[in-house]
Amino acid sequence: MRKVYLTPKMVKDKATGKKVPKRNRKGEIEYHPDYRGKLLYANGSMTTLTFPGMTKTQAQEKMNELQGEQNKIKRGDIALPDQFNRQLNLPFAEVVEKFIRKGRAEGGRRSHPWSDKVADAHIHHLEWWRARLGLVNMSDLANSLADVEDNLLDLLDSGLSPKTRNDYLNSLFALCTYAKDRKFLREHPLLGVTWLPSQGKPPPRLDTAGTLPPPRRYAVVPHGSL
Repeated sequence: MRKVYLTPKMVKDKATGKKVPKRNRKGEIEYHPDYRGKLLYANGSMTTLTFPGMTKTQAQEKMNELQGEQNKIKRGDIALPDQFNRQLNLPFAEVVEKFIRKGRAEGGRRSHPWSDKVADAHIHHLEWWRARLGLVNMSDLANSLADVEDNLLDLLDSGLSPKTRNDYLNSLFALCTYAKDRKFLREHPLLGVTWLPSQGKPPPRLDTAGTLPPPRRYAVVPHGSL
């Protein structure tokens, strides 16, 4: 397990009463330590998992549990599910990689490719969602609407604008649409989500992702590291 810093420490602002990132004397944002490790799937693929809010011991225990399950599948101790269920259990990181690859090829308006700026923004947002929701497989997104809405409120409480909040949501919503169309999800989990008005403009459509701004709070994860 290695230590990473993704989740900012939050404190209550005395003037506004809102939660804002805690800063040190130099004005730098302070972060909680999160732990990250590599999981080897039964099919031989590998992904990196982040365990936000856990101690190192808790993260290691969870990793051991997940790795033990994959080892049982590889040995044949656990029967493989049917084809549809196998697709539901695809690693989240693997589907993100497929989604980004398609976007770079034909994800924009009139099937034009995304720019590097747009692709990097999606990668950044989806890595943030994976860490916040503890996503391992695509099936973990089922019934996730309430958790997604809680995290959207956290984004606003941290001082981000409604537009930036919508940008984070747009990346996850677009991924779910892509996954639902390809049977990686049974149902779209975010159909009831609320889009906030942004300077009088309507919510972003999936084909207008080219208007996404660059990431603001976290380092962009290089393509291929998801």
